[in-house]
Amino acid sequence: MKNNLSQKVRSLALICFLTSFAGIMFQLINENQLDYNSVMFGLTLGLVFGFLELYLFPKADIRVHHWSFTKMLVIKTLLNLFSYVARGQKWSCLV
Repeated sequence: MKNNLSQKVRSLALICFLTSFAGIMFQLINENQLDYNSVMFGLTLGLVFGFLELYLFPKADIRVHHWSFTKMLVIKTLLNLFSYVARGQKWSCLV
């Protein structure tokens, strides 16, 4: 158990480091400057992505593994539509 937890923490640290580095590179390429926001954005993104990848997705995989392809497709489509509208886009843009 302890070995598995330490491996997950190391993986989480690596994910956070890589996303912070990607945030720094993106800001340097896009804006030709560097500030604290790029590091914080990359670190936050890494923590969220790492938590989802290491803890939530494996548990969710067990529960949704027996779902049919059609059910998964409908759920993913609805989630994408919801995120599209949540960003402020209008339904008329989809047609």
